[in-house]
Amino acid sequence: MRTIFEDVDERTNREDDGKEGRTAILLWVVAILSVATALGTYRWITHRRPAVAPPPAVSLNDDSQLNATVNQFNGFVKAGNWEDAQKMLSSEGLKRLEDEHKTLRESLLGDKSNERVVEAGTTPSRSHTPSTARLDCGYFFLDGQTRIIPITLVIENGRLMVNSW
Repeated sequence: MRTIFEDVDERTNREDDGKEGRTAILLWVVAILSVATALGTYRWITHRRPAVAPPPAVSLNDDSQLNATVNQFNGFVKAGNWEDAQKMLSSEGLKRLEDEHKTLRESLLGDKSNERVVEAGTTPSRSHTPSTARLDCGYFFLDGQTRIIPITLVIENGRLMVNSW
């Protein structure tokens, strides 16, 4: 025997008003969007570029930094770009030029200041103190002569600067 309540429940189950179908479709759409979002996030994480490493701290003990600074300075000297070379001088180096009443070219090259520098490079000779680093640089001139000048570097304003020669 069936009761009236069972009849009502069965009748409502048989009558399909379409809400159950829409709910199932909505749940499938949400599930597909969740999977697509997870795959997109995974792809983005695995294919993105790694963060750029910060530049190393300026150090007088790092030979690559010393070489880069001296090579840049020597490149300016070799090219005859004395204004940019003078921008690489520390405050003490600029004071030395003022005291001598000479240009950087005259002070650095001495009696060879009228001749063109054909090649400039560093020698293996180096020395360090806690506050300075010294590298010997060889300057080659058109007449075949060579002049070796010690270049001293210091850290000033977070940069390596030429302090003395």
